Amino acid sequence: MHHFVNNNGGFIKLIIFIIIGLLVISYLGIDLRSTVESQKSKDNFSYVWGYTKAFWNNYLEKPAAWLWQNIIIDIVWNKAVKPGVESIKNDKFLDLKANQQGQSENTLPPSN
Repeated sequence: MHHFVNNNGGFIKLIIFIIIGLLVISYLGIDLRSTVESQKSKDNFSYVWGYTKAFWNNYLEKPAAWLWQNIIIDIVWNKAVKPGVESIKNDKFLDLKANQQGQSENTLPPSN
């Protein structure tokens, strides 16, 4: 998938690949609608979804919750994003560098 999405026309290549894939499926006489809507397909997806949920609940949920709380919230949000958002809300975004160095509140030169 990485080969199809890049800055050198990768999105166009992906669209062309999908169209060619659909043409091949049509040429082989496969009806996607009946395949997707069939009871067998629904049963297969239900079966796989049950195992996916069990795998999430038994193995991934606790590490993902820890990662979310300790990395995303505590480090990324509280230490990086939130102070920037607060300074923008308080209209002191440009004053951050001056305030950290104990300089004057105005970091911009006076306007004429």
